Amino acid sequence: MSIINELGASGIPIIDGKALVIKRSKEDTSPGQWEPPKGKTEGGEEPSQTIVREFDEEAGLKVKVKKSLGITNWGYKRDGNDYRITESVFEVSLADGETVSNLSLSDDHDEFRWINSEALKVLEPIIEDRRQFLLASLGE
Repeated sequence: MSIINELGASGIPIIDGKALVIKRSKEDTSPGQWEPPKGKTEGGEEPSQTIVREFDEEAGLKVKVKKSLGITNWGYKRDGNDYRITESVFEVSLADGETVSNLSLSDDHDEFRWINSEALKVLEPIIEDRRQFLLASLGE
């Protein structure tokens, strides 16, 4: 088994007191998992560039990075490898002229929700570090 270290980024937009979460499709890694839009860095990207690209790819939304919220570490096993991800978490906002009505999920996701802190506290399945970043973004 090989250990593979990767960098990633996730982004949390807050609109009208609710955060966006998306649900991984059943055919993808971590099937059924709720998460903010996220992805791995590619081709020398900075994590802040990664999350702008990932929002476009995963949710069809143009965003801009507001600030860094911190870093989380997580991992998964696939094809005999142990993947370890260091993920930068950002607060993002919709880009000028962008609206939530433009949201369209990629094939990697089955569902999305704009969720308040009370609903987020009981949302499952979700990685606990992600829940804590989402709650902090919502002022909890």
